Amino acid sequence: MNNNKMNKELKIVSGFMLGAVTGAAIGILYAPYSGKRTRKKIKKKTVRMVDDAKDTLVEVADDAVDKANEGIQDISEKTKESMVRLREKIAAN
Repeated sequence: MNNNKMNKELKIVSGFMLGAVTGAAIGILYAPYSGKRTRKKIKKKTVRMVDDAKDTLVEVADDAVDKANEGIQDISEKTKESMVRLREKIAAN
C-alpha cells in the first residue's frame, strides 16, 4: 500500500475519532443525567470508541500487510522471469 493511501486512511480514521469525541462531549454537556450516571455512560462510550478504533486500525494494518506481501510476490515473480530470460540469452550465445 502506498503512503498516500495509508495517510488518507489514517486521516479518515482520525477524523472519525475526532467527530466521535466531539459528539460525545456535546452529548455529555446536554445530558439530563446525574454525574455518576453520566460518568458510567462516558466510560462505556469511551471503551466502545477505543475498541472500534482498534478494530479499524487492525483492518488498515492488515490491508497494508496484504498489499506489501502482494508487492513482494510480484517483484519476486518478475525477478524470476527476468532470470529465466537472462539464462536463455546467455545459453543462446
